[in-house]
Amino acid sequence: MKNVYDIRYEQNLIYVRSLDQDILPQRIADEIYQDTVIMIYLYYEDTLSVYWPYIDGIPEEIDVCLISSREEVLGEARKHLEAAGRGGVRYILKENRGRDVSALLVTGAEIIKDYKYVCFLHDKKEHCEDWKKDTELWIENLWGNMIGSAEYIRHILQLFLKHPELGVLAPPEPVGDHFRTWYGWHGSFDITEGLVRRLDLNTDIRPEKPPITIGTVLWFKRDALQRLFHYGWKYQD
Repeated sequence: MKNVYDIRYEQNLIYVRSLDQDILPQRIADEIYQDTVIMIYLYYEDTLSVYWPYIDGIPEEIDVCLISSREEVLGEARKHLEAAGRGGVRYILKENRGRDVSALLVTGAEIIKDYKYVCFLHDKKEHCEDWKKDTELWIENLWGNMIGSAEYIRHILQLFLKHPELGVLAPPEPVGDHFRTWYGWHGSFDITEGLVRRLDLNTDIRPEKPPITIGTVLWFKRDALQRLFHYGWKYQD
């Protein structure tokens, strides 16, 4: 396969969803909702309120799985969502290792077997004051472009139906003074190249061609990432 960076820009694979566009008829939406799950990894108890407006906006017909390695976080989440009358939520406590990546590849591997469309998100937190503004912008970028509202989620699912060749939808590049990492591999190329060999992927990967998404936040069709999830990852990986 050609380098994904070239594919993205040669084919202009950037979608801007307008809320004025047609959305799925309710009958079709109800059907696709049954095949959809939104998995969310939460770790920081003191920032949970940032994410409630997004989570509260998820259509109730869509299953939600909240994953954390901290019991107190799951307890606060359960208290908030039960008070809001939200049902159909699974609360999963995972090993405190691997953070969001293990939540997706280890915990999530069993969850996604029952679904066709999957969204994965996680919380973020700056570790120094200088990063606070940029991190807030990045959170808005990641969560707003994935599950901005119930209507927006319907637009996302409509994209998959209208473009059956789509396998992954990811947020656009982050903005801010501290996100120069986007424009290169920054020490991650060799381990990524090793992963390509490990998974026996037939793809062109080169150090001069940067990755096309960062942040471990995405929508995807289960079938599109089957090889990644079938590998059998363990927390020790």
